[in-house]
Amino acid sequence: MSLMSRASKLLKANVNHLLDSAEDPEVMIKELVRDMEESVGRLQSWCQRRL
Repeated sequence: MSLMSRASKLLKANVNHLLDSAEDPEVMIKELVRDMEESVGRLQSWCQRRL
């Protein structure tokens, strides 16, 4: 394995670790719930128009 390949893998691993540690699971779950609620609202309104 070349030195550049190892350095690249190390850099990618560090960046991924920083991104993982920056994500707050509670915030992510709240965002997912908000997105799902918006989807349900759009689906309800679509169904009402069709009925």
